[in-house]
Amino acid sequence: MAMNRVMLCAAALAIAVLLSPSALIGQAQEGAGAVCALAYHDANQNGVRDAGEEALPEVSYNLMIASNVVVANYVALQGEPYCFENLPAQQYTLNIASPLYVPIDGAVTFFLQPNERLLYEFGALYRAPQSAPEPQDALTIIPMTPTVRLALSISAALLVMLLFSAFGMIFYGLFLHRRPTLAAVSAARQTGSSRIASERLKRSTRDALPPPDSPPLDATAPAPRSERYRDLDSPDEA
Repeated sequence: MAMNRVMLCAAALAIAVLLSPSALIGQAQEGAGAVCALAYHDANQNGVRDAGEEALPEVSYNLMIASNVVVANYVALQGEPYCFENLPAQQYTLNIASPLYVPIDGAVTFFLQPNERLLYEFGALYRAPQSAPEPQDALTIIPMTPTVRLALSISAALLVMLLFSAFGMIFYGLFLHRRPTLAAVSAARQTGSSRIASERLKRSTRDALPPPDSPPLDATAPAPRSERYRDLDSPDEA
């Protein structure tokens, strides 16, 4: 009897251990909620989905907490609604995003109660097609053929030669160009002195000749003396 009781207790304990996780999971599922989202084309922009307003494909549904932390995301490719399941009771924020549409309704912030299921529909409009940017001015691309390369090489060589020539002229004018030497200055002075002496000799010779209309000179007459010897020619006083 004692052995049977021990075996029954062990079996009951094993059954309790096996059933406990299932019970906990069932309790968690019973307290979880869900929220569903759907984007549609709000043609009349009245904020309500009317008959004939189709669901929009390629829309991203974003579920967030604290208004900026994404906890779940789903991209509906076929325009079907999507539900976020097994959500604990707390505050959430739900919005949609798509490069093809402009949402009319902004993000929705709500508090999800235990075992609650919510549905939010977001109206949107088709985004206007963006105009293509104006083409920029086309760049002229010159193919680098052998002729073009030769022309570029010659142009570069001429430019370098011109730069070196200008540099050489500047260097010569600043450092190598000097004033005339002393010998050249002395020779110039001697040349000037010789010219002055020659001019003076010509003038003195011209002044010594008698004018053309003067009477001929007597060969026997004594030659006139200069003023400094005039006192020698005067007669002696008694």
